[in-house]
Amino acid sequence: MIELNAENVYSDLITIANNPKNTIIYGKMEEKCGLEHNPKKLQQLTDILNLIMVYNKLKGEPFLAALVINKRGIP
Repeated sequence: MIELNAENVYSDLITIANNPKNTIIYGKMEEKCGLEHNPKKLQQLTDILNLIMVYNKLKGEPFLAALVINKRGIP
């Protein structure tokens, strides 16, 4: 079982933010994190993205979690 680490996801989001195409769909983010696509793992990713948003808010940074979008382009 793969355990997601908020620091690793944060680092991945920084890399994505610095990429010319600076968004990623949830399915691709799950792949990047080594997860198979299923609702339970998506919740795990979503929980970490929420933690990262709180961290961004406390630091006065842009919300990096908004870079992870659904297939319609909505964060």
